[in-house]
Amino acid sequence: MSDVSAPSANDAAKDPAGHPIHHPVDDGHAPSPARREAWLALSELFLDTALDAADIAAIARRLRATGLPAGALQQLYQHEVAPVCWRNLQAVPGGAWAGFEPAWLVNAVQQHLARPPLLHAWKPLQHWRVTRWTARTRDDWLRVKALLV
Repeated sequence: MSDVSAPSANDAAKDPAGHPIHHPVDDGHAPSPARREAWLALSELFLDTALDAADIAAIARRLRATGLPAGALQQLYQHEVAPVCWRNLQAVPGGAWAGFEPAWLVNAVQQHLARPPLLHAWKPLQHWRVTRWTARTRDDWLRVKALLV
């Protein structure tokens, strides 16, 4: 019998140096209304439809209304919404185009954040994954981001 206990749900993941690994904008609690609204607004970038200037402006307005800084919104886009929604743009024949169901989206992001960050700490893989997840939405994100200033 081993005297090493299995990790509990309360054990934080650690990097190779033994420091706890935290998601950049994850505080370990239920999402704030601002964060939830940001997820919903950012998910529109992943709908299977072309976004015109009015759509981009509307997304930017919703994001500004959250009060979250641009850096936090960038993190939400890349590390919370993109990993959950990017496949919608890969779906054949076509993915969702009218919008994601809010309860599904919030649940999917929370499930993604709850996964152990086994490979998240390895920067080259993390960069490749973000690049893949955001490839088809990056130009629209940059248009939104320009309006956040």
